[in-house]
Amino acid sequence: MRDEPLRIDGMVARSLVGLLALQPGRFVAADVLIERIWADRSPANHRATLYSAIARLRRLLGPTMIIRSGNTYSLQVDGSDVDAVAMVEELDEADRAADPVRERELLGQALAWWQEPFSGEFIEVLQETEQPRLVERYLRGLERRVDLDLAAGRQQELCEELRTIAASHPLRESLRMRLMMALSAAGRRAEALEEYEHLRVRLVEDLGVDPAPELQALHLRLLGQEAPVQEIQPTTPHQLPADVQRFTGRTELLEELRAVLDSQREVASQPGVVVLHGEAGVGKTSLAVHGAHRLKDRFPAGQIFLDLHGFGPAEPLEPGAALDAMLRSLGVPAERIPPGVESRSALFRTTLASRRLLIVLDDARNADQVRPLLPGSSAFVLITSRHRLSSLAIRDDVHQIGVEPMPSGEARQLLRRMLRARIVADSLVDELIELCSRLPLALAIAAEQLNRYPEVDAAELLEPLRNVADRIDALSGGDSATTDLRAVMSWSYQALDPATAFMFRMIGQAPTEVLPLQAAAALAGVTVPVARRSLRVLADLHLVEEVSPTRVRMHSVLRAYAVDRSDEDDAAVRRTAADRLAVWYLRSAEAARATVPVGTLLDPVPDTEATLEPMSFASTLEARSWFDQERRALITLVLDTAGRGEHELAARLAFTLWEDLERVSAVEDAKLVQRIAVDSARAAGNPVLLALALNQLGATLGFAGDIAGAARELQEALDLFVAAGNQYGQRLVRGNLILALRLLGRHEESVEQSRLALSVDTRMEPADEATLRNNLALTYLAMERYDDAAEMGNRALKLHEQCGDDRGAAYAHDTLGEIYRKLGNLDSAIHHLAEAVALNKQIENQHGLETSLTHLGEVQLDKGQVDEARETLRAALRACDDPRTGTAGSLTQRDQILSLLARLRR
Repeated sequence: MRDEPLRIDGMVARSLVGLLALQPGRFVAADVLIERIWADRSPANHRATLYSAIARLRRLLGPTMIIRSGNTYSLQVDGSDVDAVAMVEELDEADRAADPVRERELLGQALAWWQEPFSGEFIEVLQETEQPRLVERYLRGLERRVDLDLAAGRQQELCEELRTIAASHPLRESLRMRLMMALSAAGRRAEALEEYEHLRVRLVEDLGVDPAPELQALHLRLLGQEAPVQEIQPTTPHQLPADVQRFTGRTELLEELRAVLDSQREVASQPGVVVLHGEAGVGKTSLAVHGAHRLKDRFPAGQIFLDLHGFGPAEPLEPGAALDAMLRSLGVPAERIPPGVESRSALFRTTLASRRLLIVLDDARNADQVRPLLPGSSAFVLITSRHRLSSLAIRDDVHQIGVEPMPSGEARQLLRRMLRARIVADSLVDELIELCSRLPLALAIAAEQLNRYPEVDAAELLEPLRNVADRIDALSGGDSATTDLRAVMSWSYQALDPATAFMFRMIGQAPTEVLPLQAAAALAGVTVPVARRSLRVLADLHLVEEVSPTRVRMHSVLRAYAVDRSDEDDAAVRRTAADRLAVWYLRSAEAARATVPVGTLLDPVPDTEATLEPMSFASTLEARSWFDQERRALITLVLDTAGRGEHELAARLAFTLWEDLERVSAVEDAKLVQRIAVDSARAAGNPVLLALALNQLGATLGFAGDIAGAARELQEALDLFVAAGNQYGQRLVRGNLILALRLLGRHEESVEQSRLALSVDTRMEPADEATLRNNLALTYLAMERYDDAAEMGNRALKLHEQCGDDRGAAYAHDTLGEIYRKLGNLDSAIHHLAEAVALNKQIENQHGLETSLTHLGEVQLDKGQVDEARETLRAALRACDDPRTGTAGSLTQRDQILSLLARLRR
């Protein structure tokens, strides 16, 4: 950065820098820049002109000061380096401050940044839009600081400051009123009266109007008189739209509304304000209107309904215009309505004093649009908005009610009512509800299509909805933008800054519905703090749902809309984002897998993205919890990555999943994933990865009971490792092949494989050696060589315990339990099997638990411990019925348990 001022010549160049500086560090679309800079006088080749202007600025400012991403540009400065931005940010922070002392401090800091922007050589549109906006923000902050100073008794020091500022804004009545109050409080009443007269003359001569009623009242008080009471004939407005005839459900939300109203009646001096916030098409307006009709009898002063046009084709209604409309509806003559927002707001509060009025403010854009419209007492206000309007809850203590998509039962009832006489099968109704994400607007559009073509089979009409790429087209159209889902959703999307809009589109591309914060950051290629800010904006606008502070969900209709907007990004950009997401999950899964003692033959994929922040895990328990949460996402990513032709990445993802899928006995998922891994590894041409995939597929098939199939896959894996001279890989596969050969009755071959595995001339990890020896012990057991089996089993257990391998130790205890049972040493058998049960419970090894419980119950039965056996076998049965399992192996185990329990009844 340069230390000395840098002059930028040329109106376009100065204006371009000014526009980019108002959004520091954020990307602004080229179309927006063109529209704002050239407006209706766009050059013939406006993009080329923009590129030329950007190039000149880069030469002046430096090549890295303005960067491009796709069709957007960003000025690389911090917000604190832009005076106007820094001021607004600190003013916003002051608005949120609950402590007046802290608020005054922040206001002072904010106002110190002020210098009038866009004065001089800038395009007119900036001077006509951005300059007045910033000036108004500055003056409102200044007036709030003055109010705090007046309240603190600092009137002496305020008088001259306010004279100077009021002179710069001679028609701003709110400033002149504060000047008069400061002069009066300082004992300078005559000067205050002079200020009023100067303003009155100026208003009459320049605008032909009198000062606002508040100023006139202050003037009379300074004269020692009371302001005359002018009679206003109040009217009783009845502006609610007709109630929704087919309104369905929402019972809990309506009861919550009633409860808020009941509690507000206990404090009659306070207004009741409720914000109904939710996404586009969720039914906020219908709920507000229906609720208002149910409550209107409690409000004898009437009901006002005002559409604020916060999100839609029309410009948002300015607070001043909204106040004008409401004051007129209350019977205030036009000539009595003052020009300023603050004056109108004060008159509105005065007019509503002690009147029980119901006000519905529909489709609010933000808190600044709504706050001047809130009454001071008595009235009850229902606000609907796509935005959470959090600052109203923080600063004004309003009650927030989130309006979510309808529960399935209510959605089904609503859809049946909308379908009228059309007969649709229950299964199709349920499918349609989920395809429409239980959004009332989407359901209404779909129902209209079904009613429009009664002769067409409903399943055929649903077909476009089933395809994510066609879903928005299927839910759009009609003769009004308000019933076109694409248009309705676009009004929320258009409120996003470019970076957040990109995040929205990227989340829609993800193959999983729920995303962790870090995964979203990976998708968008940003850091976690940047992603957190974008996700908060999306959540506030209900474009994603916050499942937790670190996880978001995007339902199917929103995902379809995000896909609909995806043509804003190049295919290469979308593909890169998908790869970043897959790599993030791979890195996180590898970190989770590393918490247990397992080896790998794979070299890591080089890091290509500096922003990737994968998960880290302090314990195996944390890692398993993460796998439980992300298992479906990982499986989906394996399928998606393979489908995109990223074969090596797909096979590696599948490799990280094996231990977890085995742990929870997810055999069908494991078969699907490992078959894809085999195909992907072949396509990738990576023989080590292929051998590993074949080994895992073989182990999965063996677990599922297909022993012959397992042996075939394992033999191919072994052949690959032998051809490569990879002795570690050979030993890994032989460990599984030993089991398969034993189960096929080929005991001598199993022993030979054990001998070969144990004799490999490479350093062997204790856990690997222990597993091999335990497998050999099982083979000796099948061969009825019980003494050899006991010796080998004890050596395996000792090795597992030495390296802290609880999973392996559990299996070794189970093996020894079976061996000692055959040797007739039932006490030793019970001891080892009880240890196996305890370890399997501790590590949540579900399949191992059901096996060791079954074996323990069987030995207890042999020993005549009937009660203990019954309790153990019932526990085994519960383990088999655990919803986390349900494999073919579990069913076989269950049959064995039931047979043993039957013996107890004889």
